[in-house]
Amino acid sequence: MSAKFLQLGRLLCEWRWGVLIAWLAAALLLNMFAPAWESVAIDGDLEYLPADTPVLRGVELSARAFPNDRAKSQIALVFSRPGQELSADDRQAALELGQQLEQLPELPTVDVWTEKTEVVGSLMRSRTGHAVRVVIRLTNEFMATDNIRVLEIVRMQVDRARSKLPSGLEVGITGTAAIGGDMLTAAAQSVANTHRTTLVLVTIALLLIYQSPWLALVPLVTIGIAASTSLDLLSCLASWSQMHPLVWPSIRVFTTTKIFVIVLLFGAGTDFCLFLTARFREHQAAGLPQPEAIATALGSVGVAITASALTTIVGLAMMGWADFGKFTYSGPAIAICLGVTLVASLTLVPALLATRLGAAVGDAGKEGNSAHFPEVWKRLADVVLHRPGLILLGSLLLALPLAWIGSKVEVTYDLLGELRSDRVSRLGTQMLLRYFPPGEVGPMVVLAEHPLGDLASVNGQLRIAELAKPLDNLTGVDQVRSLYQPTGDPPGATRVFSTEGLKVLAAKGNPLTQAVFVSQAGRLEGKITRLFLIPTDAPFSPEAVQTCAEVERVLETLRSGIVHERGSHAVDRFG
Repeated sequence: MSAKFLQLGRLLCEWRWGVLIAWLAAALLLNMFAPAWESVAIDGDLEYLPADTPVLRGVELSARAFPNDRAKSQIALVFSRPGQELSADDRQAALELGQQLEQLPELPTVDVWTEKTEVVGSLMRSRTGHAVRVVIRLTNEFMATDNIRVLEIVRMQVDRARSKLPSGLEVGITGTAAIGGDMLTAAAQSVANTHRTTLVLVTIALLLIYQSPWLALVPLVTIGIAASTSLDLLSCLASWSQMHPLVWPSIRVFTTTKIFVIVLLFGAGTDFCLFLTARFREHQAAGLPQPEAIATALGSVGVAITASALTTIVGLAMMGWADFGKFTYSGPAIAICLGVTLVASLTLVPALLATRLGAAVGDAGKEGNSAHFPEVWKRLADVVLHRPGLILLGSLLLALPLAWIGSKVEVTYDLLGELRSDRVSRLGTQMLLRYFPPGEVGPMVVLAEHPLGDLASVNGQLRIAELAKPLDNLTGVDQVRSLYQPTGDPPGATRVFSTEGLKVLAAKGNPLTQAVFVSQAGRLEGKITRLFLIPTDAPFSPEAVQTCAEVERVLETLRSGIVHERGSHAVDRFG
């Protein structure tokens, strides 16, 4: 037994009301002054990748080479008339809605692409003529929390416009920003659902196992106060870190952080509370007075509870050295919450048990007040003690099928597939896939550097063609758009004696095309080009991930052997 915890238990019993008031005051004050979780949660992805990853190097190079292109995500409206070509009225309605959205000051819009936009206009129409797109390019990142608001504004505008659209014209909403907004909304709803479900299940489990509402009340009150206090404390720390970005350590939280905090706190915190409460009931049943039973219980299990919690806290804190920024920040943040829960378990539980609530908890363990459940546990313990090998074998036999199933589960990056089927972005993506290549939702971007520059010249375009051809030959790539073929025609394809061929030639000579595909920025002018790869598979799908790997392999081969010139590349799957 720990003498220090025994002394702490006696002190807590003596100052029980002061401890209770202090915890309630801390929870109320933090709740009053802490900023809303949504205002400090940051859910971007790219900026938290390791600095040496191809994506982040590509983003950094793109920002230097194309500083005027501030678009980081997009919302695409898909207009279609199933089984029919769009009429002139249909296409005009799409243009007008795009113009209305471009004029909304609430949207962080860079520009809006329609079929009338130079260079890219022809890409907004489907090959069959049954659909047309309007693409709203945004300054927000793919997983910016503001995309929840942006998606809702666009959805409301589309709903208002439906009554004025030509009869039978369908409109869908998709794009990386729409998918990100829906994902964040789903994550926020998951937080609320997880909170409610965890609370209900823990309450039911406590009532079924111990058949005492008083015993269930102790951990629920303790964990409730600990969860509220720790989450509000994290919000304050995250807000302070945002105002002092250079001060270490930096605390950052994400929407999904709250889910892990709630689950871990209710799981570990309930265990801590029940360890202490169970010992208290045993000592009181043995005849010790209520204060002495509390102090003795804390002296018996205080060290074990602290060691158990610190093991997890230290493990979570070690995530601070992870490469991926979301893990780097989430681990220590969750560790802080678990630390608060540990302190609450060691101080608030004894203080609660020192009140009349503790007397009720103790009475629940006396003969006649506790139904048949204690006898059930005694019998179960006897069976385990008499047949340990059989119990172990039976447990393994029950676990092995589940372990086998778990080993067969594959990692998936299909974020869209995780959304409910009625989500706006999922419905819009399904519509887009009927008329456009799946990769239009989120094209890959390849950046290449030539030290001698002059990539906008004829010779430079031939160098770009050498890079584009092996990429276009990949099975998972539908189109490669570059200065050499801005509309995505296969390298070497010519349509000079057709209307489309003349448009391609005109696009190649258009200064806007050169600005899109070749850097015009200072010392990098003419030295950096970018190619847009349209995958044949939907973004985030396992097939698209494999295509990314193939693209990197081809680029590495070109850089090291086939193309004898210095270059750098990066692949951005989020467009």
